[in-house]
Amino acid sequence: MADKPTKYPRWATTDVIDPVTGINNAGEPTDEKKLNGYFPQEPVARQWINWLFRTINQWIEYFDERDGLVRTANGNGVGLAPRENTLVILYAIDRTDPTHYIHAVGYKTTDVAFAAADFVVIGNDTLTIGTVSEANIPISGGTAANIIVQVTQGVL
Repeated sequence: MADKPTKYPRWATTDVIDPVTGINNAGEPTDEKKLNGYFPQEPVARQWINWLFRTINQWIEYFDERDGLVRTANGNGVGLAPRENTLVILYAIDRTDPTHYIHAVGYKTTDVAFAAADFVVIGNDTLTIGTVSEANIPISGGTAANIIVQVTQGVL
């Protein structure tokens, strides 16, 4: 699988009025144009292409943000819950002994402090939530390198 790109395809993200034509640099095409697209030898309206690229970028950023709500790491848990005002669902399991696990839910507020007490443990065997910091949910009770942690954050 290819590496995730590090740059968004930002294009025409700012509205600019052409001083000669008075036309905005990005404008939504007609429904007919969106259905049929361009024909050979037809001039391409720059404002429509700019609108298309702008919209594609907006969707990519939207999906990237949604994808960013799921984090996976080892038991060190670095950076697993960066968003505030979110429901946090945590699963962790020891790869070398799957009977060692923890499943918990919590809520991350806008407060800087995010404590283990902010979680309700639904079930566990051996693994526990360690000392939680603002964006770090470490799992203890096993070897960090052997523990797989998934944290899902849902915006409320």
